[in-house]
Amino acid sequence: MVLGQDLAHDMVLRIALDQISNNVTVEQQIRGVLEIKDKFHHSIELIDSRQALYAYKCVQYALRLVGDATYSSLVHRASHKQAFAGKQFVEWLIAKKYLLELPDSSAAVGSLIGYFNGQGFKHVGVLGDTNRVKSKWGDLCLFEHGFGEVPATYGNEIRIFCAIPRELALTAFRLYLKELNCSDSDSA
Repeated sequence: MVLGQDLAHDMVLRIALDQISNNVTVEQQIRGVLEIKDKFHHSIELIDSRQALYAYKCVQYALRLVGDATYSSLVHRASHKQAFAGKQFVEWLIAKKYLLELPDSSAAVGSLIGYFNGQGFKHVGVLGDTNRVKSKWGDLCLFEHGFGEVPATYGNEIRIFCAIPRELALTAFRLYLKELNCSDSDSA
């Protein structure tokens, strides 16, 4: 698998995706993705979500924390504004070597596909069995898409990471909360 070339090639599409993903409703985003399909010949497809779309973002989806009672309890009881699985948590996972980067050729179903820009981590998805990415776009939709079929604001660098089991992600999240000095982070 060769990554990277898609990001520059698909920049016009990616800019259009930015425009239809900012300050819109879920319905407006779905309509926008459908409306630009003929013009850009993209392969983005909506995935049905078992959870309410507003209740999670890309990191929770990729780490399989959506709907997890332990994760929800930890977030609810924490006393810090960064006490959720988001950008800072992913950067912490990388720094602490919970997320191990893989060469492109080692990507397998379930691998995490991270998108980065000059300021660091921006987005993450999961590699599906059709060599496509499944990811949650902010507060909006859950999509299956090609590597380069994401909004431009997600950055121009793709990095692949080995998937981690949900239990390890929860253990790491507890340690992350402890480092943030959140109350009650080691119980639950």
